[in-house]
Amino acid sequence: MRILFAGCYRLRESNYGNSIYCDGWSGIFFWRDFILPVVICLAFVSLINYSINPFSIYAPSIFEPYRENSYVEKTRLFEELKIPPKVLILGSSRAGTVDPALVTELTGKSCFNWALPSSGVEIFNAVLRISIDEHKSPVDMVIVCVDPEVFHPDLWISPQALLAKSFIPYFKGTGLWPKLRSIINSGLRLITLEQLNASFGVIRRELGDPSEKREAIYRPDGLGLYSANERAIADGTYDLDAVISERLTTYPKDNLCFMAGAALSEDRMNKWEKLLDYCDSKGIRVYCYMPPAHPRYLELMDKFGALPFFDKIHEFLKETVAEHNGIFRDYTELESFGGDPNQFYDEAHMRKANNDLILKNLLAAGESESEGGDR
Repeated sequence: MRILFAGCYRLRESNYGNSIYCDGWSGIFFWRDFILPVVICLAFVSLINYSINPFSIYAPSIFEPYRENSYVEKTRLFEELKIPPKVLILGSSRAGTVDPALVTELTGKSCFNWALPSSGVEIFNAVLRISIDEHKSPVDMVIVCVDPEVFHPDLWISPQALLAKSFIPYFKGTGLWPKLRSIINSGLRLITLEQLNASFGVIRRELGDPSEKREAIYRPDGLGLYSANERAIADGTYDLDAVISERLTTYPKDNLCFMAGAALSEDRMNKWEKLLDYCDSKGIRVYCYMPPAHPRYLELMDKFGALPFFDKIHEFLKETVAEHNGIFRDYTELESFGGDPNQFYDEAHMRKANNDLILKNLLAAGESESEGGDR
């Protein structure tokens, strides 16, 4: 009992024998002197991060953000295109460096990269409808990078997406849990040091600090630039192994959804098939692929027993894409396309060189006889 109450109460020996009693005032002092200041500090940090909104995941827009809302930014870039694209690149941030210029070089068709953070089937559908139904783009080809997370029932909808007016109408019918997870996550991020540092960066920039000058995060055709990482790589100061090691420490709690036995979401599988039906109705050919991961990531997923979940995705995509006369390739392993383990920013996001190899392999498959979804 002494150990149990030591943090909150001061234990004293009674003047009457060896009995022990607790001084309740010590508990009050503990809450007043320790817990209350912590709560006040966290509330203050939350207020700063919410008001400054450095990552564009809350409502206020008092200052230019430290990092743009990717959903709003890419919509703007798409609307500013002088030539409507005939090819769209869909996917999460893992497809961010798939190069539209290379697509144009290989196909002769204009292209835009619509890859967005935390994209799932709902986002793919929204992008297609915004591009084709609303902006009348003459799209006849779609390149879709499908992460394994896309068909998991717990995949959230990005907080940025919930603040992008052009996307919101397309989330009707989406379950409550993905939206609720998004709100909970963005709430918890209010107290993170990462966001607080970004808030201070915005403040320094507003006060005229030239070192906080904002950089473009996308090329006008939607290609992700990763400017800071590329500079560090060029300077020889980017330690890929250290970055991967740090990020992989979060996977035991973040990637439990991939544990053996995880089921695919029936709702998202149905939405995927409806998306393919929509493409058929518009005469759009789908080029679909599963993206590669760094070998260290795959080793950890194998340890978790997650690779059978990847296999389920493979079989589902292979079957459904073939049924719609599309092309499917599984590039989960680098050897499948001759990828380089050094051409990554972290365990999942690749540099342009690897994505160029994927594009050439995938589009070449479309020119050859249709082999369905062979691995």
